[in-house]
Formats: sequence, structure tokens, C-alpha cells
Amino acid sequence: MWAPGLLDIKISETTPLTNIHDYWSTTGERLRDSAKWMATVLGLALGALVGTSPLAEMHKNPPRTLAIITGVAGLALLGVTLFLLLQVMRPQSVSFDEVQRSGSFRANLFRPLHKWKVTVESQQDLYLPCGVKCLTSLRQAMIIEELSLFALANAVSTCTPEDNEILEKAQKGRAARLKELRDAACQVAVIGEFYRLRFRSSWATYAGLPCGLIGTALVMGAFIWR
Repeated sequence: MWAPGLLDIKISETTPLTNIHDYWSTTGERLRDSAKWMATVLGLALGALVGTSPLAEMHKNPPRTLAIITGVAGLALLGVTLFLLLQVMRPQSVSFDEVQRSGSFRANLFRPLHKWKVTVESQQDLYLPCGVKCLTSLRQAMIIEELSLFALANAVSTCTPEDNEILEKAQKGRAARLKELRDAACQVAVIGEFYRLRFRSSWATYAGLPCGLIGTALVMGAFIWR
């Protein structure tokens, strides 16, 4: 039960979750900045390569078939690299419903939102309000508190002034509890966004970097073999 007396306790505005959110928000910005630098370096390298290559003489000496295939393969790999980088730089919000419905472990082994969901539900004492064991019960608790507030509001209009004072205190308690539940849901969604961004950043680093290097080498080889 939510005790109305807890409302009298002064709670600090700075909580562990707030500090974690600030840290992950800063880390997410650094990941996006790293992706921007990678895209800038790749663009400058391609610009220098194309600008110094004898493209004007290609109409006189048509390129060989091997050079064409190599160049197309290199451009395709560079396109994959740019796509992975854009996935990191492009912001994308995550809703609480996406985290809640992230699915089973076997079907979502490599999906970041499910990993975050498992972390939350396995350590509910750190990430969830008191009395809430999982994300589904968090959603149900919010619905219950909303229905309780509606019922209390209807009861106020039909009760005596003495009873109204008691009901108003109950409303304040329910409203405080609802705010706590909604704040926890918002934190789950925000940190889930970081998990997804980190997952995309890992793909951009471990898959995009080799694709970019191999693609640049193939494009250079196409100019050499033409």
C-alpha cells in the first residue's frame, strides 16, 4: 500500500536514475559525434580520391570489365558504411510499449530493447518503483492509479465536507504514486533509446569500418586497373 505519510518526506531531485540518464545521454551524443567524424573522413577520402583520379580520360580509354565490377562492389560497400553511420546519427525515439513488448529471449537474443527489458525486470529494486516486479505490472499499476483518481473525484462531489478532506488527501497520495510510476516508465523508455543507439553504434563500428576500408580499396583498385 502507498502510505500518504510518505508525501511529507523531502526527496532529493537528484536520483541515481537521473545521474545514469545524464551519463547515458552524454555517451549517446559522443556516439553520434563519432559517427559524424567517420562519415566526414569517409567523404573527404572519397572526394580526394575522385578529385585526383583521371576521370576526364575515361571516355578515351573505356575501363575494363574487372575495373567496373570492382568499382561497383566498392561503391556498394561504401553505401553500406554510410547507411550504418546514418542509423547512428539519425535520432529515433523509443516508446515504453516497444520495451514492454520486446518479446521472448530466444526471438530477441540480439535485440537491444529486450536486453534492457531483462535488465530492468531482473533488477526491479533499482529501476522500478516499490511493489512493481515487471514492466507489465508497471503499466497495470498506472491504469489502477488513474481509475482510482477518477473514482475519488466522483466521490468528492457526493460526500460531506469532513469526508472530502480525507478524500483530498487520498487523491494527493494517488497522484504522487501515479507520478512516480510515470517517471519510471519515462526512464525505461529513455534508457531503452540509448540501448538501441549503442547497438547501432556497435554495428557501425565493427561492420561499417571494414566495409569502408574494403570499399575504398576496391574503388582505388578500379581506378588503377582501368
